[in-house]
Amino acid sequence: MLFQKKEKISLPEIIDIHSHVLPGIDDGSRHHDMTMHMLEIAVSEGITTIVATPHHMPGKGYTPPDKIREMVTQLQIEADNADMGIRILPGNELFYREDLLDLLEEGQVMGMNGTDYVLVEFDVMADRPYIRNAMRNILSLGYKPILAHVERYPAILGKDYETIRILRKLGVLIQANAASITGEVGKDTQKHMKKLLKEGLIDLVGTDAHTDRNRAPRMQECIKVLEKWCEPEYVQALVWKNASELLGDEKSI
Repeated sequence: MLFQKKEKISLPEIIDIHSHVLPGIDDGSRHHDMTMHMLEIAVSEGITTIVATPHHMPGKGYTPPDKIREMVTQLQIEADNADMGIRILPGNELFYREDLLDLLEEGQVMGMNGTDYVLVEFDVMADRPYIRNAMRNILSLGYKPILAHVERYPAILGKDYETIRILRKLGVLIQANAASITGEVGKDTQKHMKKLLKEGLIDLVGTDAHTDRNRAPRMQECIKVLEKWCEPEYVQALVWKNASELLGDEKSI
């Protein structure tokens, strides 16, 4: 059983799979100093790896993969020079629309750390058939989609989460934001997260950090909640093991 109170566990690593830490290219970090402070916060929260996932979305930025890699490389150098002890990896958060399939085939967007795993978000009012068909389209190209911040889509939180079950059977991974688990974005959302975790329907937890203030890369409060709700092995999978595998650190999921 995944869902029961357990003792505090010691995590070998914490991987933040979803963040907007790169400066000045989307609605995340505004500037270099904010980025460095976000990294300092991440380290203080025990995060050992952070994946930079800038938006690829109308109105929020279209940063080419080469530029993302260049920015991540430079940021890693600065973090190493500051002896932060954190690893920064490249990625993207891809807003699904009709031309995304072409962009994937043409290599104009980033997989997670250059893998076939892609972090995908939708309009919050997207309906169930649209999300299912979109994920099937991505899978048909040989990519492995990760549904970003599952808590934001009312359509798939209904009907006893059947759509989420279907997506996972197809091969889609489900990501939740830490703040949705702690209750920071509302108690109703937290109730959904508790039920999804009870059934083991969440695969990854990330911060979706955008700033060094109210949306900073914080994980410790979330981990405390997870430790109350879930088996130790599941907590490890949510904040470290699954992310490590998909990023290429371990064998494939």
